[in-house]
Order: sequence, then C-alpha cells, then structure tokens
Amino acid sequence: MGLTLTLTGLTSSLEALGHDQEQLLEGLRKAMAGMGTAFYTTLLGAILGGVLLRVFAQITEQGVEGLFDRTMRICLVYCSADFKPSLERDIRFLDAEMASLGERVKFLQSAFSASRKSMEEFREEVVNLRGLSQEERTSLLETIEMNRQAYMLMRQETRLMKNLNRTLWQRCKDVLRFKPPRTRPPEE
Repeated sequence: MGLTLTLTGLTSSLEALGHDQEQLLEGLRKAMAGMGTAFYTTLLGAILGGVLLRVFAQITEQGVEGLFDRTMRICLVYCSADFKPSLERDIRFLDAEMASLGERVKFLQSAFSASRKSMEEFREEVVNLRGLSQEERTSLLETIEMNRQAYMLMRQETRLMKNLNRTLWQRCKDVLRFKPPRTRPPEE
C-alpha cells in the first residue's frame, strides 16, 4: 500500500516537473506520505512477524504445553508482586482507594455547592414573592390557574388523540366486545 502511494505521488510529480509548481509539491507530499506508510507497515510487520515466529517456534519445539508453561512462568515472574501478600502491595491498594475516595469527596462537594446555590436562588424567589403587592399576587394566581387549566386541556387532548390513533381493528374489537351481564345467584 505504501509503495503504491509512493509511486502515485512520484508519477504526479514527474508529470508536473516543468509545468505546475503546486502540483509538483503536492505529488512530492503524496510520495513522502506513501513512504511513511510503507515504513510503518514494514516496521509493524517485522515486529508482529518476529513475535508470531517466536510463538510458532516455541510451539514447534515444545508443543502447546511448553508455550503455556513459558507464558505462565513469565506471568508469575512479572506479576508475582501483586499476588504475594506484602506491605508494598497493601500500600498501593490503599493509595488507590484513597485516590478514589478523594474523587468521590470532590464530587460530593461540588454537588453540595450546587444544591446550596439552588437553595439560595429558591430563597431569593420566595423573598421576591413575599414582596409582591396584592395586585401582583392576584395576577400570579390567575396565571397559575390558567396554566393548570391549559395542562388539563392538553391532558384531555392527549387522551382523545390516543383514542383516535388506535387502529380500526382495535376500535371494532372494542365495539363488538360482548360482555354478558352479571347474573345473581338464585337466592334460597
């Protein structure tokens, strides 16, 4: 892929050699990008290829069990510090827990400050409402009542729309649904 991009960039550069400077620079940029892609893909292939060849060689020499044993030994050597009880491990664990606790405390502090701010705003609104004149209070109560009525109308409209939007089949089933009248047991 990188080689293809490099050749494409060089081809467009050579076509613009004596004619267009911008096209020449653009072609050289494409060629350099292609060379970079080629380099990185080659490097990645070499690294992954080396790892895979090492794994396949291990499997060929000692079988899958040998690979498992070798992997287990490597893990035990490098990870055993976390498995073996020690003061260092406990200190690392406590440090992590303390950091987590610190983050939670910061979150709680921000939540408390936000609620304190909201309570202050609410308190200011209550003070403002107490300072209203009788005329303003009446106007406010009328507005609240109008909003309550508008809410009730919208609720009724929603119920009606829900009933209207039912399918024809559902309406027919409701109309044709026969409910036998309840009969009382004979009294003796």
